[in-house]
Amino acid sequence: MSKLLRWFTPLAALSLIIIILSGIYLMIFVVEPKDYVKAWVLPYGQMLLLKHISIHICPY
Repeated sequence: MSKLLRWFTPLAALSLIIIILSGIYLMIFVVEPKDYVKAWVLPYGQMLLLKHISIHICPY
């Protein structure tokens, strides 16, 4: 089992970094940083907020 974990752990960390960076890029592309809080009233903004909270609460 440790062989699998040694291979999978770096892959999982790299995948998480790619997901975070692409999420930030898309967020800036779709929602202006100054309008981020104002976007919370929209369904997209609410899901974006929930995604950010869930990633920060339980990163793994």
